[in-house]
Amino acid sequence: MALSDYERQMLEALEAQLKGEDPKFAESLAPEPEQTRMAFSPRHLVLGLIIAMLGLGTVVAGIGYEIIALGVAGAVVVWLGFMYVAKGTSQVPAGTGPSRTSGPSPRSQAASFMEKQQEAFKRRREEGGR
Repeated sequence: MALSDYERQMLEALEAQLKGEDPKFAESLAPEPEQTRMAFSPRHLVLGLIIAMLGLGTVVAGIGYEIIALGVAGAVVVWLGFMYVAKGTSQVPAGTGPSRTSGPSPRSQAASFMEKQQEAFKRRREEGGR
């Protein structure tokens, strides 16, 4: 339901008064910025981890053969693999992601599970109370 002009003006006046009296509290009531999450590119993730594992194998080989240059080169390869993974990351809004085309959402499954449990509890209680 939309607010009338008078109600909107009153809310703005209350907000201004609150900001003047207690700015920290008013700031805590301000809407939060949009939530984001990290998204990984599957290609960058898989290839980067393969590169890092090859580099780790090179480090182990360098230690095994006591070749310092081989161990250092392996450490550089591990670092490059992780940098490749990091290159494939991005910040996306938390609400976005792969959408499901079929089936109930996990939230509705949990709700229906709880409803079933409540109904079973009520039935047991009614049967035991007679």
